[in-house]
Amino acid sequence: MAISKVKGSAIQDATIPEDKLEDEAGSFRMILDGSDGSATDAGDFVLLDATASSTNVGEQFLFEPATDDGSAVLSSSKSIIFDGNAQDYHIGIDDSTDKLTIGKVSASGTASALLIDSESVMTNPAKPAFRMRGTNAAYVTTTPVVFAATDYDQSGSSGGVDLGNNRYEIPTAGLWHFALNLGIVRTTSAGNCYPNIQRIRGGSAVGNGYAYFAPGSGSVTHYGSCHLELIIECLVGDYINVVFAHTNGAYYNGPNECRFEGHLLG
Repeated sequence: MAISKVKGSAIQDATIPEDKLEDEAGSFRMILDGSDGSATDAGDFVLLDATASSTNVGEQFLFEPATDDGSAVLSSSKSIIFDGNAQDYHIGIDDSTDKLTIGKVSASGTASALLIDSESVMTNPAKPAFRMRGTNAAYVTTTPVVFAATDYDQSGSSGGVDLGNNRYEIPTAGLWHFALNLGIVRTTSAGNCYPNIQRIRGGSAVGNGYAYFAPGSGSVTHYGSCHLELIIECLVGDYINVVFAHTNGAYYNGPNECRFEGHLLG
């Protein structure tokens, strides 16, 4: 391994006297002399190079001013890469947003799963989430509830919105939050309706709760709304759909009135 020192853009060989490479209980310490008498000058880089040539630049660590405390700062243009067996991961800084990023490494670059900003606010841009909606501006009784358009689908390379079957396929196991909005439902002749969110696993369907609308008796037409939110434990490959159970009921399948969404909690 070659050890080099960088001043600006120039790479310099570093001379390390033997008396500055000390053995302390089996650990080693490397010290570079700085012109100001500290371990290094502020702004110096130490390159860890896997080849014998000091001009073949490897990873760069930027020393802070007054580095007598032994601290060092990774250059903002660099990331720490963890070399896994089948998948590599990174920790670094996005200079364009000044956010700490954590995520995976692929042939196309890095993908951030967690971001931390200067206010210590954490966001998960890659967390699976979706929303789908109806497009038919009419009252219908079709079940499962019809969703013909997708507003967004952040499900990755597997699973996701399946409009052909009016369902969502779970891409990541965990606890999921789902929300259903049937903004307008209608009943006649003492009717009722109770839409429910259903999980299908291995061909077996399990209901997880429902919203209920039963306004009264008589031949009067009644209008209302049904909103339902649930947290459901899901496995990869589970399907989630919405069953519309009713007696003399219907729902309005328009794009603003009929929506279903969800996201992974963890």
